[in-house]
Amino acid sequence: MTGRYEDPFERVATEWNLRKVGYDNWRTLFMRPDSSRDDKFVSKYKTLSRIKIEANHTIIANVGDQLSDLVGDQNADHAERCFKVPNPFYYIPGDPVPSGGLKCMAH
Repeated sequence: MTGRYEDPFERVATEWNLRKVGYDNWRTLFMRPDSSRDDKFVSKYKTLSRIKIEANHTIIANVGDQLSDLVGDQNADHAERCFKVPNPFYYIPGDPVPSGGLKCMAH
């Protein structure tokens, strides 16, 4: 799942990047629909995508460099564990961490 907008060139480049670093056994690449450009937070799209994934799978790990990669709706993180990795190059403003924290980081 990526916050990149759905675009034929972006899709090809993203799929190529995934395969280049050894991720080539995946089934679906979720890309942000162009219609969501008016949405203020990327976390809304990512949460809806996680809900779709959870319909058929258990998300065991969620890794991201932005809070929007990790937060869910109503304190539902949609992953067994989540990991925030540092990114010194950019910050995407987004939804704050829920007051109770992220349950997927509580392990």
